[in-house]
Amino acid sequence: MNFTIKCQTFIRMASICNHFEPDIRPDVKEKINTVRIENKGGKCFAVATNEKIAAVEYLHNTDQPDGYVHIILDPALLKQCEIEMTLDSDIYITAVEQIAVATAKTTLGYTQAGNCCYWFDDSPLNDWSSWFPEDVATESQGAMCWNSFHVEVLVKSSPSGEISFPEFINVNNPVILRDTKSPNWVGLFIPVSYDTIKPAVKPDWI
Repeated sequence: MNFTIKCQTFIRMASICNHFEPDIRPDVKEKINTVRIENKGGKCFAVATNEKIAAVEYLHNTDQPDGYVHIILDPALLKQCEIEMTLDSDIYITAVEQIAVATAKTTLGYTQAGNCCYWFDDSPLNDWSSWFPEDVATESQGAMCWNSFHVEVLVKSSPSGEISFPEFINVNNPVILRDTKSPNWVGLFIPVSYDTIKPAVKPDWI
């Protein structure tokens, strides 16, 4: 089975895994510290999350059968992709699930040493399509509290670096963000407990 992703896209998506909060369980971190590439229904997607934020990007159509790989974020591969991203290079993944082996090669001929993918029996990323709320919020509910790192990383993971927010935000559900220039990217703020967060108001000293 074959998978293809732009080096530039891979770098953007991988940046989401640059930071994990201290409260994340080690077994969960181990399984989500990756970029998932999935062929599904004739389309190819890239998925990444650090449990607080997530991004999904529709990459291209594909004639490959349904399947997925979890790419190891190897420093050598990331460095090579940073070199080749200015040349619009691709990463080509060839995976043989039956023997749990996958190889990665770039447009300029760089070949990743060893197995380039994890082979988990199960993964939190298997259910990525369920992260999205079924209904669009028709009124705002609650007050959000954002970590500056997560905001920065989510914006940087988008193709244009310019994202839009929904008209209404319900903090009990994942908050969907879209790239203003690319229809193929979607970001998510994953909800946490906001019970102790007070909505921002104009201070008395103004």
